[in-house]
Amino acid sequence: MNQKDKWYGFTEDKVFGWVMDNKDFCKYVIQAVLPDLKIAEVMSIDTQKEINRPKDVSKDVRLDVLVKDTDGRLYDIEMQVANNGNLGERMRYYQSRLDSFALEAGHSYNDLKETYIIFLCDFDYFHKKRMRYSFHLYEDKNKSIKLFNNATNVIINAKGSAKGQRPDLIGLVNLMNGKFDESNPHLAYAKQEIEEINKDPQRRKTIMEYETKLLEVQQEGERKGEKNILVRVAKRMMQKGNTKEEILEELSALNPAVALDEDRQIVDEVFASKV
Repeated sequence: MNQKDKWYGFTEDKVFGWVMDNKDFCKYVIQAVLPDLKIAEVMSIDTQKEINRPKDVSKDVRLDVLVKDTDGRLYDIEMQVANNGNLGERMRYYQSRLDSFALEAGHSYNDLKETYIIFLCDFDYFHKKRMRYSFHLYEDKNKSIKLFNNATNVIINAKGSAKGQRPDLIGLVNLMNGKFDESNPHLAYAKQEIEEINKDPQRRKTIMEYETKLLEVQQEGERKGEKNILVRVAKRMMQKGNTKEEILEELSALNPAVALDEDRQIVDEVFASKV
């Protein structure tokens, strides 16, 4: 499909952020996912929020949508369209960074507010056909014993069954699947906003540039991963006493797509590090 004709729906990163940047709609989404939670009002919304600390050399994390309500509770709402098999690890990492952000300097962990990490997934991670999965800490042998740590993790499955689910959650999932219920004023807003985004040449350009940058980052990561594999092979062969020529021949056979000069540079660097 030509990029000029492509339709950008709710699950596209930029569209998701723009549509969510509305306090009433944002509250609707949170309440649809967490119906037992009573939210008086959404106080602030940050889209594509970078969470880091000065002098922190660890990997920064960029939250899709960070929300704070008037009771001080924090919500991280993430759109996930690719199943990389690591939602648990991702949630753990996001939780640690969110806690770090929530705990102000000089305060103790007793001051930690409730946090909710919500992953809106375009796939069924657990293959159980459920629309909603919710997680807390329980004792292994007795699930009636719950460890209250003020943290809740929720996964919404856009491919799950609507049976027994609340209309608001079904409406949200339908929105993820490109279906609109205009009888619901919140979903009608989302539909109108998405249509306006798709008609706006400037915002379409922003989306295309953003997707191009993501692709470049992904390709660079793949190249680095391939190089790391070749470096490990070269080191192992060097330790076994293979010559530069033998290692170069092996690297070329392993990955013909890599230029010979790049293979030679890898070999030279590995042998140089031995000195």
